Amino acid sequence: MIKNIVGIVLFVILTSCGTSTGPSEIKEAPTNLVAFTTINDQIQLAWQDNSSAEIGFIIERKTPYVAYVVIDTTAADQSEFLDIDVEVGNNYSYRISALFSDGISEFSNEVSILLTSCSPTGLTVYETSNYYVFLEWEDRCIEESGFVIERKKNNLEFVIIDTIAADITNFIDEDVEVENSYNYRVAVLVDNAISTWSNEASLYLSVWFEGLEFGTEETFDVVTWNIEHFPKANQTTVDYITQLMLVIDAEVYALQEIESNAYFETLLEQINLLDTEDSWAGYRANSASYEINLAYIYNESSIQMIDIYEFGNSSRPFPRRPLLMQLTFQNEEFFVIDNHLKASGDGTMNLNDPWDEETRRFEACNLLDEYIAENLPDANVIVLGDFNDELIDVQVNNVFWTLINKPLEYTFTDMDIAQGPSTNWSYPGWPSHLDHILITNELFDEFALADSNINTILIDSFMEGLWNEYDNYISDHRPVGLKLAFSDKK
Repeated sequence: MIKNIVGIVLFVILTSCGTSTGPSEIKEAPTNLVAFTTINDQIQLAWQDNSSAEIGFIIERKTPYVAYVVIDTTAADQSEFLDIDVEVGNNYSYRISALFSDGISEFSNEVSILLTSCSPTGLTVYETSNYYVFLEWEDRCIEESGFVIERKKNNLEFVIIDTIAADITNFIDEDVEVENSYNYRVAVLVDNAISTWSNEASLYLSVWFEGLEFGTEETFDVVTWNIEHFPKANQTTVDYITQLMLVIDAEVYALQEIESNAYFETLLEQINLLDTEDSWAGYRANSASYEINLAYIYNESSIQMIDIYEFGNSSRPFPRRPLLMQLTFQNEEFFVIDNHLKASGDGTMNLNDPWDEETRRFEACNLLDEYIAENLPDANVIVLGDFNDELIDVQVNNVFWTLINKPLEYTFTDMDIAQGPSTNWSYPGWPSHLDHILITNELFDEFALADSNINTILIDSFMEGLWNEYDNYISDHRPVGLKLAFSDKK
């Protein structure tokens, strides 16, 4: 190449004339030479320039069948070079030296790279629930002997952290610490040579919603959550909900307004991807108008789902048919009934108007009472959901009065929340408390135990942007969670 010839000729002339840069000048060699592939199957070199007096750099390359030869020179202060004169399938090694007016430095470190079109692609990294880093990628090679995984921490140098066997396309990095950033890349090993690197993937490892806690291993934990127009911010909402469900750590999530089945499936996949200990499953109904459907997500590692089905045929009291889940937890059978009753209204119940919103909710509660009495008279029943009304309304306008008026059969576990300060209510935008959890008398003793509890889960207080961030990306409803402990008699 002409530039290379000019550089070498210049070096020879300067050397023969005896020109000197002075005895104090040290010919520092370049260091940290790295090589990686580009999307055009070319090879990019980069290095650290350790001198301020060089007039350029000399690039040398060799292949398994040809010794090192000079392929080009660069200008002073340059710290990268793109080798376009390469072919897929060849193994290349590189070294560089700094060029001075009276000589050259020692060589940099040597790097080798196999330019192959079957290098890994699609590398992605995720933070798991136990704060490890999960990597996965696409294997495009059929003859590899394994993979090399490199990592750099906090933008330091890449180092090899492991090699794994052929045909494996994921890896969990457990040797990490929160509050640090990590970058990863993966290469294929073929015949003891390393391929070009995959794309680089990075993340900052942080504690999810630090301080937020709810579920325990000893209690049965169930949460009702209207995730407004799920997902209201598409994948961003899915990412938030994934982390939150794993942090809240309930056995069962009874959900409302799950409008997208595709994103619901993505949410399930992502939860299972990031939870390295438990297995999760879900069910989404599809009978509601405008796709405003009910759903469940549940931990298969701690409960056994027996059946899930809808009941109730009238769309007037039930714009979304109740969704019942029959399950067992620690050998106890439960029936959880998810609801999303009619919204809106003027706060006054007009029983003479069958389409009055309060009347529709009142009839729905009566039908729930009838269903339990006829079908689940002696069962552990939990009725929950977005009921779209207040527990503390006066009797004449209270849509729950049939249930409240049977204190020996039912109790609203969240009555104290409804009667308490608005800071703990589930619907801050009004503000009001609309999301409730009712239990039948078979669970009264368990709810009275010290380890049982009911909370509105104030996720927004654990977010940097507080309520605005929560409302913009997740929902206008907060979740409400019930923890039930069990005595020895159970």
